[in-house]
Amino acid sequence: MYACNNDYENAIKYIKKSSSIFNRMFDEGWRWYYKGTIAFLDRDKDKLYHYYSKLNNSNTGYYWSNLETLKSLYENFDKSYIEAYNHKSK
Repeated sequence: MYACNNDYENAIKYIKKSSSIFNRMFDEGWRWYYKGTIAFLDRDKDKLYHYYSKLNNSNTGYYWSNLETLKSLYENFDKSYIEAYNHKSK
């Protein structure tokens, strides 16, 4: 919700806080999605592309929705999070 309200600093803080256990439990695909989302919020387009590419190159279909989200965030990097997120392919 913080990201949707353009409060990226708090969004990153709470994403990291709420996801710390998941970061250790889930596979690389999930971590790339998580880190790519944070890169968008942190306004680091190069990192976002890095994690999008990693997820794209190893995508098995399981993380298709996450891949589409990172793609949309990258392609709409100049927009707010809510606008970029809502441009996903349906």
